[in-house]
Amino acid sequence: MSKMKGIPFLPFLAEYFSKKPEVIAAYIFGSYAEGVNRPDSDVDIAVLLEHLPADTLKYRLDVMDDTRKLAGRNTEVIVLNEAPRLLQFQVIQKGKVIYEKDADKRALFEMSAAGRYYDYKRYFDYHARQLVERIKGGGLGAR
Repeated sequence: MSKMKGIPFLPFLAEYFSKKPEVIAAYIFGSYAEGVNRPDSDVDIAVLLEHLPADTLKYRLDVMDDTRKLAGRNTEVIVLNEAPRLLQFQVIQKGKVIYEKDADKRALFEMSAAGRYYDYKRYFDYHARQLVERIKGGGLGAR
């Protein structure tokens, strides 16, 4: 957490998630986790849930509203359980855990997410190379 020292709202976010029984773990990722945030940076938050809510979008919007008030800045919230494989892997690799209810469940999710990512890594790498080639060859809109 060395890069995240001096972020005054982190204890408030940790306390908030500790009061939500459905949350297994919460992470900060993006610019705040990497220590490159600016004054206008939003806070990227990922939550790992016991079970998906009936309305995931409403859940995310409610958590975004609550955490925005606690952090004093805009927040973006993703539910890790349903995030794309690449995003799951980026969160567990570069993100920082700010709250954890169950270390075993979090570790199991992280191992499973890493396994799914590596199963598809060649596919991700191939598409990244193709994108670079298209950009070099005249842009994305060129035919």
